[in-house]
Amino acid sequence: MKKILPLESLRGLAALVVVLHHSHAQIWRAVDSPSWLVNNPLVSNASYMVDLFFVLSGFVIALNYAERIKTWDDAWSFQVKRFWRLYPLRLVMLLVFAAIECLKLFWANNESPAFMHNDGEAFVNNLLLTQSLYLPDTTFNYPAWSISTEFYAYAVFGLLVLLGRFFIPAAISIVLIAGAILLLPPDYQVMFPRCLYAFFIGVLAYKAHGRTPTLPALPMLIASVVGVCLAHDAWRVVLPLLFALTILSLAASNGTRTYRALSAPWLVFLGTISYSVYMTHAAVWWLARQIVLRGHIRLNAWTETLVILVGVAVVLGVSVVSYKLIEDRFRKGLRVQNWPALN
Repeated sequence: MKKILPLESLRGLAALVVVLHHSHAQIWRAVDSPSWLVNNPLVSNASYMVDLFFVLSGFVIALNYAERIKTWDDAWSFQVKRFWRLYPLRLVMLLVFAAIECLKLFWANNESPAFMHNDGEAFVNNLLLTQSLYLPDTTFNYPAWSISTEFYAYAVFGLLVLLGRFFIPAAISIVLIAGAILLLPPDYQVMFPRCLYAFFIGVLAYKAHGRTPTLPALPMLIASVVGVCLAHDAWRVVLPLLFALTILSLAASNGTRTYRALSAPWLVFLGTISYSVYMTHAAVWWLARQIVLRGHIRLNAWTETLVILVGVAVVLGVSVVSYKLIEDRFRKGLRVQNWPALN
């Protein structure tokens, strides 16, 4: 896989901001004096980071596969490889959350009854990666909704590449149609169009890479951070465009201080394990919440900060283990000789 190291680091940092967001917005929910770690506009609006993930994925997937998918067999090989890249850890975490629902049968708590929200239909849809296509809300491992949409965006990408010279017009059409859907009333189901919109903006950004002038990387990074801080629903169309410009600026910034700073090994490693960070943190925060509730821990700015810092450390530790035991093992263990074009 071709890697632009600052983009790997950017993905890891964005995942960490999402972890902080869910620690407060989804777990603690109401604290009179919340921690400074979460009581800031960047973390409060971190749900918009998912659009950054989509744009990054579109750019990186196009970088690695736009010139390599030439036949139907190549497209099938590509989709199979993406399945094994995403699904094993996703399945493990789905089973973890199913176990949590079973635990609720015997362990009374202040949350919803067992399998009321996370029911059989939700489980089947999560198993088939279709929950974001059919269900109106997130279920089980709630951050995983974006993975199901991204998996099918890969399939659309693989098919579009086979169109040859019609690929770019088709990608532009998808961006325009999906963007129009995002402008509909907010109660409309927009999870899959949201993914397609941002993903194919990333793909088109790759097509523009090296062919158009770019802005300095550091100001664009700052602009993206400010954009997230100020974002609201109407910005769902604007932010992916801003993220794409930032990605282009980083990709073209080789040799600059910003490029070198974001190529630091520990930041790149954070990006390497970012999928595990994204997929495992909700379970860690669920466990932390149970400890807080049953330990009658009173949360204020200081105690919440301490709990969050410990929780982030646990998330990172769990993510290193899950990356090595699940992600890396499945990815390296699937070398299919009949698909040489993508191996």
